[in-house]
Amino acid sequence: MKYKHMVICDLRHLNNAEVIREIEEIKDIVLLILPKDADDTVKNAFGKVKQKRIVSTVYVGKDAEVGTINGEAIINPPAKEKIYIVNGKAYVAPLGGKKIKVVVNGEMIACEKDLEEGNIEIISVNGKARYDDYDRIVDIGENTSVDSEIFLEGKPLVVTKGLTFVPKLPENSCGIIAGSCVANSDIKKSNVRTTGGVIYTDCADILVRDFGEKIKIDREMLSLVDGKMAVKAQKVEISHSVTDEELLNKVVAIKCSKLEAHSKNRAAASLIKL
Repeated sequence: MKYKHMVICDLRHLNNAEVIREIEEIKDIVLLILPKDADDTVKNAFGKVKQKRIVSTVYVGKDAEVGTINGEAIINPPAKEKIYIVNGKAYVAPLGGKKIKVVVNGEMIACEKDLEEGNIEIISVNGKARYDDYDRIVDIGENTSVDSEIFLEGKPLVVTKGLTFVPKLPENSCGIIAGSCVANSDIKKSNVRTTGGVIYTDCADILVRDFGEKIKIDREMLSLVDGKMAVKAQKVEISHSVTDEELLNKVVAIKCSKLEAHSKNRAAASLIKL
């Protein structure tokens, strides 16, 4: 019996030394999970199994849970012992004394206080682990603007998805914005920081539009815009007939994976900052 080429190899269910001795080899494993509360005969049996290229080994109780994060998610204080495999991006809410174990292959943001108190055990880091000063997480999801009241109590970490407009904030505002945003320039006078891409504007309000897969910006489309807007789409095409002045009068920011614009439209480049 061999265990090989696995991201997670969980062998906590093996509690018989004779069965364990039948394992010929354990190799090429990212995370090997072994029973923490096993008796000495089981531990000795595991110790004699040939092991090669094991990135990390962790010993946990049989009731501990294992969770995998492939996209973007918030980790809340667990009810019982838990291991997280972060392949995507994870925001860790203040744990309040609860403890977690983490394998970071993607990116993790956690509280400085939890680091100081030893609430987070990093098994291995193949990506990026960062700690910041916040006391709660506020997930505004797909909302296209954030309420300034959020920043008037404590130190929130505001998680955004897509593109978000941050209005003028009181000078005593505190917190962190994690994600791309278009922010009123007065945010610089507050204690609110941004960790994603940000474009500053003097506008009191911005219309944020997510056009999904594709949008073409032409004169007809711009004529329907009252004020200024921020555009998000997988692909953005700017008509060659749109001048720099027309574009900048209506569009303050563009977030996209692919941009198609005529070479004479230099303004488009200045808007791609997110």
